[in-house]
Amino acid sequence: MTKLPKIFAIVVENKGGVGKSLIAQIVAETLRDLDDNKIPRNRVLMMDSDLITKSTLRTDTSTVPVDFSRPESLGFIGEAALDLFKGEYDAVVLDTAAGEEARIEDILIYLSKIFARQPDAEIVVFRPITLSSLVQENAISFALDSIPRGIRTIFVRNLGQGRLDSDFSAWRQNPERKRALEMGAGECALDNAGTQYADEANSYGLSIAAAALGRFDLALDGMSERASRVFNTRIQIFLSEWIGNQVERFRKTIIEVIQRVSPNS
Repeated sequence: MTKLPKIFAIVVENKGGVGKSLIAQIVAETLRDLDDNKIPRNRVLMMDSDLITKSTLRTDTSTVPVDFSRPESLGFIGEAALDLFKGEYDAVVLDTAAGEEARIEDILIYLSKIFARQPDAEIVVFRPITLSSLVQENAISFALDSIPRGIRTIFVRNLGQGRLDSDFSAWRQNPERKRALEMGAGECALDNAGTQYADEANSYGLSIAAAALGRFDLALDGMSERASRVFNTRIQIFLSEWIGNQVERFRKTIIEVIQRVSPNS
């Protein structure tokens, strides 16, 4: 199995409701690289700057909150990067809030400078893709600007909320998207697991992965028994299979993107 380098992953899109937190969960599961006994091979630091909805903070108790309204927030990002370089973590995943793209751009400028001195570390930005032309244009523009700076970009078509893969025909035909892919961007799909299960898990303070693994001890106080009834054995098996399929696809895409020659090399 191809070993991934150290990765600082960021999930970003200025618009809300595009699936950032779910994508962040799948990215984290992918980078944890679970073995056959569901034991992580890698240490992943989760960070969440969405302090209003707190989707990742609520579903992963080890998540570190980052308040971008505070001037020292860049210090949290820099410290996470240094811990990554020192080997305290194998990967960092940052889930961002809506409306933070300008702030993330400042952070990426900073990160790209320090990552340029690290031969075995990569910045990978995941851009959720919905049927919104604005979301699509934002993602393409970001990729075209960021790839020359050595920042890897992966488009993630979100097939949740009733979207079909066939609905993305205009997206696939977009010449600028094709140019971004030719320059080194990657693309994969996030399959529909059913909006109900994502909403149910979030309401109990669980990640999709925790629900799939039956980790109801992680549910909000007094909610574990109720959560176990909702996520019965049949649903756990379905979600485990779903997560496994997403992780396999995400990992393959990450490897393909990482193995391409960096524009800065």
